Amino acid sequence: MIFVANVLEMNGGTTFLVRTCAAMKARNRRCAVLVLRPGGDIGLTRELARHAELFDLASFQHDRGHLLQRQLGAVAPIAWNRLGDALAPFGTTLHAMGAFGLIVAARLARHRPEFRVTAGIYHQNEFLYRAHHFFAAELLALFRRLPSENLVFFNEVSRDNYVRFHDRPDYRSSPLLPIGIDVAPLPAGLPPREGYRIVSVGNLERFKTYNRHIIAIMPELLSEFPDLQYDIYGEGNQREALRAQAQMLGIGDRVRLHGRVAYDRLGSIWDGADLFVGSGTALIEAAAAGLPAMVGVESIEEPLSYGFLSDISGFSYNELGADLPLRPMADLVRAAFADRDQRRAIATACADKAQEFSVAHTAAGLIRLADQAVATPRLLDVATTLRLFVGLPLLALHDRLHPDQAFASRRDQSFRDERS
Repeated sequence: MIFVANVLEMNGGTTFLVRTCAAMKARNRRCAVLVLRPGGDIGLTRELARHAELFDLASFQHDRGHLLQRQLGAVAPIAWNRLGDALAPFGTTLHAMGAFGLIVAARLARHRPEFRVTAGIYHQNEFLYRAHHFFAAELLALFRRLPSENLVFFNEVSRDNYVRFHDRPDYRSSPLLPIGIDVAPLPAGLPPREGYRIVSVGNLERFKTYNRHIIAIMPELLSEFPDLQYDIYGEGNQREALRAQAQMLGIGDRVRLHGRVAYDRLGSIWDGADLFVGSGTALIEAAAAGLPAMVGVESIEEPLSYGFLSDISGFSYNELGADLPLRPMADLVRAAFADRDQRRAIATACADKAQEFSVAHTAAGLIRLADQAVATPRLLDVATTLRLFVGLPLLALHDRLHPDQAFASRRDQSFRDERS
């Protein structure tokens, strides 16, 4: 299988690739990753290279990526036969992990029809937005030409939103897989967690509102738990705003922003934590390590949560608008900290739920997707490719002039019905 990834940054997508390619390698399935942009996390790149063959798109551009860099590489002239020959030993299934990956995969399939194009909805808004610009409209049209059999979703809420937004009831039959993590049965007896240290790990983006909600409720919780501490690991555009919020509330000494953490250090963070709050794969990994794991609902404007991971049915756990009851985050913190036996019971239930997200299930599902993907119809023609080439820099200008309608910020919030 050939994954088409944007850039190997320290994020959920890259760590997912590391785990998934390792699991597929264990099943004697060779993987390749075509990376569209240079740079990224050196440690994760090295780890991924242990399990998959890495290719840089710039190596196949006629100008070697010197002029048309970053996202422009997706629409640049490419040596398609040379690229196709390099990828051929890894199968004929191209798996796009994002919008620009889909463009590259579709262009390669046009030049080399033996390749089949699949795509995963790794962020639910990747193809879920109003098309305010002709580049965005062309991209949505390209996505809609993909057969539903070649599309994979990673939670039920996201799939339902795509059914409604695109008026595609056939998406209900598309594969549904967990965003897999490495899980192992916990040894008998969970490690004792008797402190009051809350931890969050993840990029500090605007839609991850749970960070500021925890800071907001800390003053009231400190009267009950005087040793309460909140440690935040990650970088992003909200870092200074979170620091300022804590200072304004007079709890700057209780909220520590540690910056980005290496993926191989997560184990030591779990060992020193007593409660995890967050979203994405970090929530599952914390639960699998035996932590009480509270769901951080993305984009929610009140300090509310769906509860702990063990309260969730299926794979949907952090999307705003899920059909699940909401509970005050302060009450959930009290539930985890007020009673030692209850804390252990929550942690055990979260660890059991995490087993459903095993990367073994993900790898098996992606192997089925690669084996059963249908032949891809022609997704792009020359005229469409030219429109994308011309449209991308114009889109960048449009986003600068109209930030409220920006394609680039489509991931910065959860799905909203008014988008449809």
